Amino acid sequence: METDKMVHERFGPEAFMQKNKTAIRITVATALALSLAGNVFLQHRNASLAGEKSILSEQIDDLTYAKLDAQKQYAEAKNQMDALRGQNATLDQLINQKTKELDDAKMKIDQLTLANASLPALKKQIAELKKINADFLARVDALNAQNAQLTAENTTLKEKNSTLTVKVDDYSRKIDQGKELRAANIGVQSFRLKRNAKEIQTGKARKTDRITVDFDILANTLADAGKRNVQVILRDPSGLVMTEDENGDNYLASTDAAAAQTKNLSVDYDRNDTHLSVNYDYNNRMKLSKGVYTAEIYVDGKLAGKKEFSLK
Repeated sequence: METDKMVHERFGPEAFMQKNKTAIRITVATALALSLAGNVFLQHRNASLAGEKSILSEQIDDLTYAKLDAQKQYAEAKNQMDALRGQNATLDQLINQKTKELDDAKMKIDQLTLANASLPALKKQIAELKKINADFLARVDALNAQNAQLTAENTTLKEKNSTLTVKVDDYSRKIDQGKELRAANIGVQSFRLKRNAKEIQTGKARKTDRITVDFDILANTLADAGKRNVQVILRDPSGLVMTEDENGDNYLASTDAAAAQTKNLSVDYDRNDTHLSVNYDYNNRMKLSKGVYTAEIYVDGKLAGKKEFSLK
């Protein structure tokens, strides 16, 4: 191989200079090639590192979002359950059960978070938490529907019971009415009394000394046998009660005097027809007026019958 000296001697100065230029070009080209290759490698390496950094950042973001989502789902579920607590025993029992399941799922999520578990494992446990809450809400809806049906049935039963109560009350009222005693065959006569106490019938007010009321308390198998209080009330044409004091003196009581009565009797009633007769003797201290009078019969304070009669 020829040396630089040999080239210089053999070909002269120009050939020597040309050879050096060629060598320099080759060296520079080689250096540029090596530099370019290095730059390409570095760019590729940087791009790879940037991609890995981006993937790692996305993974970190996904894990952070998953943790926040877990906290949100747990808080919402707890709030929903707490809001429904205390309404009834069945719902409280369901809330206690689901609260325990929620707490267990939350504890597993916390453990996965501390252990830097993979995103799929964390998402799986979050899905379980959502499932627990969804199941709780579905069962609450079912309980509400059942309660609504029971409420409707209860309302229907109350309406039926109310109707039945009305019927029973009506039946009881009819029985009570059936037990009430009735007065029938009421007859009223007015008499003038002679000195020998002989009665002479009269229809004139100024000659009347005695008013006699005859009537029957009718038989009633539904009524109770025993002592019965029977009242006879005579009312004059103005509606005032014709009564007498403890000395037998006659006077007119006010129409508002509920205790006023003409005659009061205690009768032994045996459920058969019972005939009664009462006399009201007028002693002339009270002037009788012409008009329409009324005889009212009460048994145990209830009107049993009445009869109008006239005195001229």
